[in-house]
Order: sequence, then structure tokens, then C-alpha cells
Amino acid sequence: MLLHDFSEQFGSLGDEFLLHFKHPFLVEEGKLAFTDDEDSGDRHVFYLGVVEENSRLVVGRSRKVEVTIPNTNVSSKHLAIRPPPSPRQPWTLEDLGSTNGTYLNGKSIQRGQPAPIKNEDVIGFGPVVSFLFLEPPTFMQYLRRRAKKTGLIDAGSHTTR
Repeated sequence: MLLHDFSEQFGSLGDEFLLHFKHPFLVEEGKLAFTDDEDSGDRHVFYLGVVEENSRLVVGRSRKVEVTIPNTNVSSKHLAIRPPPSPRQPWTLEDLGSTNGTYLNGKSIQRGQPAPIKNEDVIGFGPVVSFLFLEPPTFMQYLRRRAKKTGLIDAGSHTTR
């Protein structure tokens, strides 16, 4: 879903947001800057809430994976993201033999070697395409800032107009 569409659909940014969204998001970074003056509503946003315990989300260009990123720099089955086995452990990321490699905060990760990921880490699909891994509270803060900038909510409010 595009960020603009997500913002419109989930415009209520109160505490119920955190009750509904308990898993992280992938937010396209290419045009993302939390301090940017431009409206970057055309970035892709993927909610990782469809993953079940002890399973993984495969991310790639193919329509047969759980998270499809429509970009030719992304392999058909590029990487897998796994939820933590227990609440105090991190989510993990694993390259599935992608053509352009997988990067975590600018460093290449080895194929088949799970790497822990945390809030605000940058996941690179090769050197060109990247996404931010955002926990729900961080993503909600960004949506609030964006809504204030675009006039969807008042500066002192946490609800939409």
C-alpha cells in the first residue's frame, strides 16, 4: 500500500493505532526523510502483521510471496523476515540467495545467516532499494508528523479532523 493511501485509511492516530498494529512496518526509504519538506506519500508501506508465530514472511518481487515489492532490483524471493521466538528477542532477516544481495544498515549480510533487526534499521534490497524497519510507535509518530504537516490533524491534537 502507498503511504498516502495508508494515511487516508488509518487516519485516526490515537492510542487505538497501537492496539490494532502490534507488528513492525517496512517503509520505503528511497524518498523518506523524517524531516523532508516534500510530501512523500508515494512510498510503499508494508505491515508485517500477517506473519504467524514460528513462521517467516518472504519478501521479493514475485506475486507468490507474502510481501511483493514491485522493483526490478528486488529478486523474486529476496529475503525472509521472522518474528522473534519470544517477546524480548529481535526480529531477524535472512537473505534467500538474492541476485543483488541484502544489506542491513549499509552492510552486506551473508546468505542463509539470520541477522537481528531493530527499530529504524535500514534493509537494503541490493544497493538501490531500501526500506526502514519501524516498530508501531515509531511509525505512528511519523504518521502524526505527516498528518500535522498535511493538515489532517491539528498541531496539538492526536485525532484527525
